[in-house]
Amino acid sequence: MSLRIATNGCFDLLHPGHRYLLDYCAKLAGSQGQLLILLDTDESITELKGKGRPVQTQKERRDSVVDWYENYYLSSDCTLEKFCIKFFDNDYELLKAFQEFKPHIIVKGSDRPDVRTIVGSGEFPVLIVPRLYDEDGLVYSTTRLIEGDG
Repeated sequence: MSLRIATNGCFDLLHPGHRYLLDYCAKLAGSQGQLLILLDTDESITELKGKGRPVQTQKERRDSVVDWYENYYLSSDCTLEKFCIKFFDNDYELLKAFQEFKPHIIVKGSDRPDVRTIVGSGEFPVLIVPRLYDEDGLVYSTTRLIEGDG
């Protein structure tokens, strides 16, 4: 069975936690499925995370996700019918992208445990994926990477 799966986020300094979430989305989509990855614009990340963020530009973040996709499928027998990356500035644009794509499932990390606060949750099912922890039991995060603690 192939599904239309959507996820969104900053994906700044792509780390193992991000790759885990993206791998999960791709596997859930299944062979010949569709995957939509929506990335926050630089402006929306600065508004969300504060001065000094994002660390990488939109182009660098998009290129990191494309590299993940190419590497994932070089080592996998699964192929997607459609893989798409789009940028969004605000919740309105994010919801519009979901409405146009009509995902079977929106996938989010467990840093967003209240499904009701997730854009699109009123129209589409949301699946919360547990976060990935390192060997020290600490969650992978861009903030930890920036602070030199991961």
